[in-house]
Amino acid sequence: MKRTDWPEWSKAALAARESVLASLMTQALTRPGLLSLAAGFTDNAVVPTEIVREAVAHLPADGSALQYGSNPGRPKLREILAARLARQDGAASPALPADRFLLTSGSQQALYLAAQALCDEGDIVLVEAPTYFVVFDVFYGLGLRVLEMPMTAQGQVDPEGVAALLKRLETEGELPRVKLAYFITYYSNPTGLSMDGAVKRALGKVFAENAPRVVALEDTAYRDLYFTAPHPTPSLAALPEWEGLSFAVMGSFSKCFSPGLRLGWIAANLPELSGAMLRIKAQQDFGSGNLSQWIAEYAFASGAFEPFVASLRIHYAAKARLMSASFAENGLNKLGWSWEEPEGGLLLWLAAPKTLDTGLESAFCRAALEENVLYVPGAFAYADPEKAPKNRVRIAFGAPRGADLAEAARRFAKAASQFA
Repeated sequence: MKRTDWPEWSKAALAARESVLASLMTQALTRPGLLSLAAGFTDNAVVPTEIVREAVAHLPADGSALQYGSNPGRPKLREILAARLARQDGAASPALPADRFLLTSGSQQALYLAAQALCDEGDIVLVEAPTYFVVFDVFYGLGLRVLEMPMTAQGQVDPEGVAALLKRLETEGELPRVKLAYFITYYSNPTGLSMDGAVKRALGKVFAENAPRVVALEDTAYRDLYFTAPHPTPSLAALPEWEGLSFAVMGSFSKCFSPGLRLGWIAANLPELSGAMLRIKAQQDFGSGNLSQWIAEYAFASGAFEPFVASLRIHYAAKARLMSASFAENGLNKLGWSWEEPEGGLLLWLAAPKTLDTGLESAFCRAALEENVLYVPGAFAYADPEKAPKNRVRIAFGAPRGADLAEAARRFAKAASQFA
């Protein structure tokens, strides 16, 4: 075909930039000898192989688990998730009933459903700085504008700063375009931090006073992966400061069970929002994978799920300690690098010396690749990479085994030593 004969691409196609995550995952899987500390894979040594085998061995004889499922998802699994969220929040009964829960094709679809149900092209989404960088593919792909919320030096959202931001947007006539505020509240990607309870409550008051129509989207993907004790602050569903406001809570089976199931969930306190997401979901897939849902349902019903997650906590806590210790043993901290010991999750958030650029096109990144080790440049986790700190690095320690973790740390520190 001649170039002039090519189709005219849609705005969505033109906005769909190449995914940073997809590029990093491709390198991790195809470059010989590369040790990846980039893509957030889980550890193949602790995927629930035996639970899945047992679940498949107990498939219903009527074949229902291998048929189409319902659009919102399996009723029993939704009831289980509603009751479990209430238990995690210390509530006597679910604040978000089962009929508000939708089973999704991973948390990525949950993000899309919320954004598509609430936002039109040109609308504004508020995010933390830094945040999960894949959300930018979702929001920009839908033609949305993304604004960073002010943050404190401790890595928490600044409620007073958010109030000032909302007032400024109101003065500029932009407040009606603010439709969604996205938070990762437990062992965040990329920082590993959890949202302080006082901050979460104060934000409820800020939105009630300044922007009560904005929907808060709380991402709890890493909530189960605490190392010693669960983060004490409940979800938005159990906080009185958020009563009367609009919010949705979302989660995933990818980190706490199996990424290969491609199974997530989202629950909104507004039935109208749940209904809108459900209608959009019907246009996309008529229901997420029924077999994946059956496997998750069986894991809960058989009593295998909670002990399995408990074993993951022990496993990943040990890997977090090994990763941090290996960096220290190889002298990374003596080279001016710093990081906080995580209390959960699968990530370390490193700070290089302020003058060191860790971006994808930087000399440091080239040096790391020459040492055959891969990481995620921290600037990708900010809405405006040009204004983002240049010296941050996200390290994912979930997938590599013990010896590989130590070797990856050695390679990374060797690259860093060239810029001491």
